[in-house]
Amino acid sequence: MSAPTRRPDGKPETDADTRFFDLRESGYTGPIDQDGNVAPEPEDAAMPTAETIRYTADTIVLGHGRDQWHVLLIRRAADHDTEPGKWALPGGHIDTGETSEQAAYRELAEETGLPLRDLNAELSMVGVYDTPDRDPRGRYVSVAWCTALADLAPVAGGDDADRAEWVPVHEALDRALAFDHDVILRDAVAKHLPLFDYQPTP
Repeated sequence: MSAPTRRPDGKPETDADTRFFDLRESGYTGPIDQDGNVAPEPEDAAMPTAETIRYTADTIVLGHGRDQWHVLLIRRAADHDTEPGKWALPGGHIDTGETSEQAAYRELAEETGLPLRDLNAELSMVGVYDTPDRDPRGRYVSVAWCTALADLAPVAGGDDADRAEWVPVHEALDRALAFDHDVILRDAVAKHLPLFDYQPTP
């Protein structure tokens, strides 16, 4: 409804006009119909399409051996649909009914053969990573978990990882890891290794 005119004395011409001015003076700025009532929003003002978000977990396992700290990395299989052949942190999709922590334990065991639960190793959360462009497949939100071991337990690549390897932390930080795993690793190192007097290599 277009704005009505007022009579010379300033009063609206009709009841509809009165309702129009009452709505506007109350601060309402939306559409108003010909009867002076609130009108529905036009169809072209529909809500934006919802974005599909996939939920994943990543695990940072730090281990001490050969007089220095290492991190457990996996190499993504050459036939993987995303980032094939790149080194990465173990991790993957969270299954129905799982928490991110449960998925972190499971994915680690599947991809590296390392059974953290059997070692009585507890995970602590590093953070949530949700930058919109962090994964080329679409919108992925990952919860990162970390633990530290006193040694370098035997590992072997499995599932969609063709290799698992303990890599010195300073070397891993210099590698071009898949996705934003370099950021996650740096956060984990900054949060956990100072507890063990770790000093980063200049």
